[in-house]
Amino acid sequence: MLVKLLGLIDILSAVMVALLIFGVKSSLILILACYLIVKGVIFFSYASILDMIAALIIFYAYLNPVHWVVLGLLTVWLLQKGIVSVVLT
Repeated sequence: MLVKLLGLIDILSAVMVALLIFGVKSSLILILACYLIVKGVIFFSYASILDMIAALIIFYAYLNPVHWVVLGLLTVWLLQKGIVSVVLT
């Protein structure tokens, strides 16, 4: 149950990053970036380190322009992780 919930939040994070590509900024993206950092600290693994790096990129992208390819890769990473968490558990 917890894995599915975390997966759904990852999918929401991916959607918000995708919106960030088009310039739609919301304070929800900052909350989700904080969630990724907290989750990365609690469940420390290779994927969690990538989550924390993703959160840092999200913080940076919220304040400064970032190339759409970087944000696109970040969106794909979060989306595939979320889908795998929801479907395979």
